[in-house]
Amino acid sequence: MVDVYVGFTFLSAWIVYREKSLARAFPWMAAVLTLGNVVAALYAFLAAVGSGGDWQRFWLGARAKQ
Repeated sequence: MVDVYVGFTFLSAWIVYREKSLARAFPWMAAVLTLGNVVAALYAFLAAVGSGGDWQRFWLGARAKQ
């Protein structure tokens, strides 16, 4: 069970860091907590598509330098 909680913690931290506000991050965190890796994969997929191939934008999201 520890690996599940550690994974959720790291993914949630990434989502909070990547999103513009907690209001945008919280629904994703709640969805990952309740629905699991399917939502985590969806978030990563949408982040990859939205980054347009830019790895810095993929990892940093709104914090990436334009």
